Amino acid sequence: MTREYGLGRKRTDLLIEWPLDQEQGFLGPVQRVVLELRILYRSLGATVANGLV
Repeated sequence: MTREYGLGRKRTDLLIEWPLDQEQGFLGPVQRVVLELRILYRSLGATVANGLV
């Protein structure tokens, strides 16, 4: 799992990786998923409104 912080934007990006072939591990094909997490600021409504801009 790799993470990147965007402190000025109040968010965190997570990169999650896992191997698709147990024998090859990370040297073979790898599934990758990126998640952007918003940090709650003031209220949930304000965070959602600012996150959709």
